[in-house]
Amino acid sequence: MWPDSIKRIEIVQRDIGPRLIHGDRPESARFAAIVAGHSFKLEELAVCHYIDASDFFEETQRLQALQPRPWNNLLSLALTFDRVSAHIRPPWIVGGNPQELAQLDRFLDSLFHKAGEAAKLMPVLRTMTLLNCNYIFNGDFKYEASNGNATVRWTCTWPIQLSDRVRQVWGEVAQQRNFQLQILSESIDELRLCDSVIYSLSNRD
Repeated sequence: MWPDSIKRIEIVQRDIGPRLIHGDRPESARFAAIVAGHSFKLEELAVCHYIDASDFFEETQRLQALQPRPWNNLLSLALTFDRVSAHIRPPWIVGGNPQELAQLDRFLDSLFHKAGEAAKLMPVLRTMTLLNCNYIFNGDFKYEASNGNATVRWTCTWPIQLSDRVRQVWGEVAQQRNFQLQILSESIDELRLCDSVIYSLSNRD
């Protein structure tokens, strides 16, 4: 789909669209497979609302099982995870329903753990950002590394904490590079639009 000479890809769709949340998961998964396959050749990748991060990491996991290989050049990765919104109701409806919070927790735990396993194979990775920004849930998972230090920062509008296994896998990422790792979690109230966040990331230089 893209020539091998392209090292930076940015795809920003302003609307989430029903196909990501409710409808045509195969369509999203097929495009995620294309993006995942090409990602090994990239230095920077940012995709907002066009594929789901869960599909991307499921596909990279499948590719690694077939033929293990690193992302030798990938410096920056930014993706949105919109499908979580299909499994939860707005907080003013849920009212702290423990079952729905547990379902959300399981989804995020799986996503962030798969992301960490992938990051182990990204030796020059400087930033990874995983975002969800909508009226139901707002969350930002960010890994940043520079000058021998690494930070994992999780901010969200729901009372969800990073699990022990997520902390462990990202600790292993930092340990591989002999980085000092700091893990931070905080609650936020302000909702943001993912496309504006992705745009600011992709135009930071």
